[in-house]
Amino acid sequence: MLKTWQYVTLIALGAVSLMLVVTNASLFASNRAQQGEINQRQVFLQQTQSLDGLYRDMVKGLAELAVRSNDRRVIDALAAQGINVTPNQPAVATADTGSKK
Repeated sequence: MLKTWQYVTLIALGAVSLMLVVTNASLFASNRAQQGEINQRQVFLQQTQSLDGLYRDMVKGLAELAVRSNDRRVIDALAAQGINVTPNQPAVATADTGSKK
């Protein structure tokens, strides 16, 4: 037979073990949910990365068209998205000095 203090100690250890098992199970479930969310974000980023060049070309074409047609509304819309559009100054013709011997 167990003495009273041995019985109480075993019951306390069993309760602590049970609490640890429940905590482990809840952490496992929470971790799995977070891993699923992170995996979804990763897939989204991988899919949108391939579209980055297309988006860049679209914005470049839109900016070129806005500058060419001097469309202030489109330039303002691009600026609202954080894209600064400034027309290039025409190139200044420089005289070619030729090759010196």
